[in-house]
Amino acid sequence: MARRGLFSDFWRVRLPRMLRAISKAWTHPDRLLTTLAIIIGCVTGFGAVAFSRLVSFMEEFYYDDLGGQILPSMPWLLLLLPMSGAILVGLITYFFAPEAEGHGVPEVMDAMIRKGGRIRPRVAGAKAVASALTIGSGGSAGTEGPIIQIGAAIGSGFGQWLRVSLADIRVLIGCGAASGIASIFNAPIAGVLFAVEVLLRDVSLRSFLPIIMSAVLSSTITQAIGGNEPIFPIPTMLTGTTSSPIYVFTVQEFGNYAVLGLVCGLVAVAFMKALYLSEDLFRKLPVHRIIRPVIGAAMLALLALGVNALLDEPVSAPPSPLATESATHHPPPIMGNGYPIIRRTLEKEEYPHASEEVVGSATPAAGPPRHSADWTIGMLLVLLVAKVLATCFTLGSGGSGGVFAPSLFVGATTGGAFGLFVQQLGIFEGITPGAYALVGMAAVVAASIHAPLTATLMLFELTHDYKVIIPIMLAGVIGLAVSTRIDAASIYTLKLLRRGVRLSSGDSRILQRIPVREIPRISAPLVSPLDPVDKLVNIMRTTTAHDFVVVDEKGRIVGMVLGDDLRTMLLEAEAMPLLTVSDIVRHEVPTVNLDETLDVVLNRFAGKPMHALPVVDPESPDTVTELITRAAVMNRYNQVLATT
Repeated sequence: MARRGLFSDFWRVRLPRMLRAISKAWTHPDRLLTTLAIIIGCVTGFGAVAFSRLVSFMEEFYYDDLGGQILPSMPWLLLLLPMSGAILVGLITYFFAPEAEGHGVPEVMDAMIRKGGRIRPRVAGAKAVASALTIGSGGSAGTEGPIIQIGAAIGSGFGQWLRVSLADIRVLIGCGAASGIASIFNAPIAGVLFAVEVLLRDVSLRSFLPIIMSAVLSSTITQAIGGNEPIFPIPTMLTGTTSSPIYVFTVQEFGNYAVLGLVCGLVAVAFMKALYLSEDLFRKLPVHRIIRPVIGAAMLALLALGVNALLDEPVSAPPSPLATESATHHPPPIMGNGYPIIRRTLEKEEYPHASEEVVGSATPAAGPPRHSADWTIGMLLVLLVAKVLATCFTLGSGGSGGVFAPSLFVGATTGGAFGLFVQQLGIFEGITPGAYALVGMAAVVAASIHAPLTATLMLFELTHDYKVIIPIMLAGVIGLAVSTRIDAASIYTLKLLRRGVRLSSGDSRILQRIPVREIPRISAPLVSPLDPVDKLVNIMRTTTAHDFVVVDEKGRIVGMVLGDDLRTMLLEAEAMPLLTVSDIVRHEVPTVNLDETLDVVLNRFAGKPMHALPVVDPESPDTVTELITRAAVMNRYNQVLATT
């Protein structure tokens, strides 16, 4: 009986207590954040593997199955491949998820600033398919922007599902972005720094640890599946039983790297300006937005054919690094992610007289067979300009993909051309243009995304060579200084500024963490344009509201009557019986929605005489039921300051 009593006591009392204790421990905000970070890292890691294989499948389908037998004899059919992918991308972004258009990261930042960190889960799937179609069919774009947006959508989805706070949703988005970079590039350190430098910008130990865990787990998954080989291996020179880098960085060349950083800063600014100029030009075309990517794809293919003819390259060539083993062809040099050309710019033997300087047997990086001629400054500059135009045609027209891979391509060709120029001057001995190409990659990336630490550590993780750190840091910082001197916005934040969204620092970051839905609101007194002004005076006596929302017969907002205007009317008491609300309504009234943050609210209040703003639901922007007052905003701001 005693045993039976103990057994019954366990099921009735002890087990429920244990489950409640476990549940309480798991739902503690910090433990929940850590658990979600682990889940997001794993999901994003597997998602990155699936996305890479989808890109590989698309590229193999377009350039091996469809174009492999036709392009060598009929190269003009190259036009049809990117155009067919572009029409599908246009349909996806128009009907399913407009956020999947473009390079992805600005949309993530916009969601964090204006939408309370809410990213629709469908964006992950739409972005994966649209970007795979764009890149696989030959569009000039990279995979890093899409996987960042995919990871961010995964993190935001988990946060919304479990109804965590806005601050925690931001951390989860950072976890997803870091996981994406870590998995797609096998670069966990760079993934963490990207989330901190570019997305969050203000990180505490509580949020830093989950981001690290997500990045490490996602990178571990991708390395377990695909190996740990660097994407851009540094060529090595075999001497006996040891190997050493085929080129080295010397102190005498540091001045050259400083000048290269300046050049890369100018190139990065030109790239950014050209990209957004192309967006403006494509939007002005009198065609449906679904057709714009098709026009851009046609222009890209024509440009690719012209560049191939100029460089005497075949239209169909061996596979890119993302292609599967069964593939036998890949897009022309300026199409796709551009990794084959980047690898060639790093190889010493690709440059003039390189074979005479190599001692021993060189082991070149894996990739397509070398061109029959050595690199020249003219060839590299042609590829540089063509890649910028190709990316503008792809992303400016509405294609889907990232700008990181094109930035690496632009930096590699810029650095390679600069290194050849220095070599031909004959002032410095032992110049290796491949070293300058490597430094140029990091400098253009740092100047474009305004993240020098991310660029430095990413190039280290992409090459697995620590010797690149010092010259890359020098050139990257100088490139960033030049870029910010010309334009304070990065390639990501410039898109936000064009939408009227500003990134803030200092106390404004506190405001960005607090959505309107967390602030006490008051009921909005609703009146009709036909109501007499006397009715408003009676309402004012029975409510704490100073301002009135004017709505039409369908309940849609028309404007507001301000309490200050009404008090002015009281001075003309004899005229009031003759006036209606329509005589004193203000039609130009800003509104806020529940997902917007307090920094947006304060900007809407700025320069306006009203004491309250109408609050609308994001799903129904014309319907007003509540008001948010200046006093409520400032009270909450002071509360947060007191606890920070």
